[in-house]
Formats: sequence, C-alpha cells, structure tokens
Amino acid sequence: RDPELRSRVGARARDDVRQRYLTRSIAASVSSAWKRLAECGTPAQRALVVNFVLRAPLAHTGGGYKKIFLLAHFLADRGHDVHLYVEPIAHLRGKSLEQIRDFCADHFGSSDATIHRGHGQIGPSDVAVATNWPTAPVVAQLENARLRSYFLQDYEAEFYERNDPLRRAAERTYDLPLLMIGIGRYLARRLGER
Repeated sequence: RDPELRSRVGARARDDVRQRYLTRSIAASVSSAWKRLAECGTPAQRALVVNFVLRAPLAHTGGGYKKIFLLAHFLADRGHDVHLYVEPIAHLRGKSLEQIRDFCADHFGSSDATIHRGHGQIGPSDVAVATNWPTAPVVAQLENARLRSYFLQDYEAEFYERNDPLRRAAERTYDLPLLMIGIGRYLARRLGER
C-alpha cells in the first residue's frame, strides 16, 4: 500500500538481479565453474556425472552440435562420466542405438562418453545440460540432477518469425529454473536486455 516502499523494494530487487543473475554479470563465474568442472576427476577428486540432453544432432552444419560433442569428449577424456541422450527424430527416426552411436562417432568423433537413445530414461547426474530450447523443458523437469543447466549458443527464439508460436515457446525456455551458460558477449547482452 506504500508506493514509496514498493518503489524502493522493486529497485533493490532489480539491482540484485542485475548484479547476481544476468548472464553478463555472472559470465566470469560461469567460465570459472566450467574450468573447475573440467579439472575435476583427478584421483584425489570425484569424477562428475554429466548428462547432455540433445535432439538429433545435425552433421555438416554450423558448429553448435560440434561444440556440444567437443565439450562432452573433453570432459570424458578427463575422467568424468559423460552421457549424451540423443532424441531419435528427423534423420535418426527409427534408428537403433547402435546406428545412432555410429552416426555420432562418424560425424562428431568418439570418446568414453556414452550415447543413449531418447530422453525417456535419463539417469541421475551431478550436472544435466539442455543443449537447445526443445531440450530445456526436459532438463528443467529432471528430479535426479543436482544441477540443471542450459547451454546457450544462439538466441534461438530469433530463429522464428515474430508471430510463430515456436518463437514464444523458445522464449519461455529462458525463464526456466536452469543455470544459463551462454557463449559470447552477444548472448550475455541479449539475455541481459531481456
């Protein structure tokens, strides 16, 4: 009922969000967290279970899926227990687990990371990583992940026309309770403006 108090509380809340929660304000700490994650797994430290949740990866396109697999292989090569849960849609529809694994190895290399078919049986993890907007709700609903995150490489809502319902669906994923891990200053700025 007090307009002045309401204004002060709102301003403090806005400042708190800007200082502690926007991608641009936590970029350094997120980068540091990824580096610490990569350095774990030495005999003196416990390896982490990291689950990447992705759609059918596209070969011969931009570097998005290449970066996901590069990160997964990097972590697996350092002793972490890495799993990639691949949705069998589009060009992988009807493919067996072995065919999906062969496709991924042929196009994205291989490591000790384990590839799984589908999102139905995602195992427990220390870190679960959504890799694009359709996988963000899947990761947000996981109850068996200690940390749920969203690896953003593009502002995917802008892939769609303004009146496309998919644009709004993609936009809503940025409000999910996931730790945002964005690549580049553009994403930090864009999410900060949002």
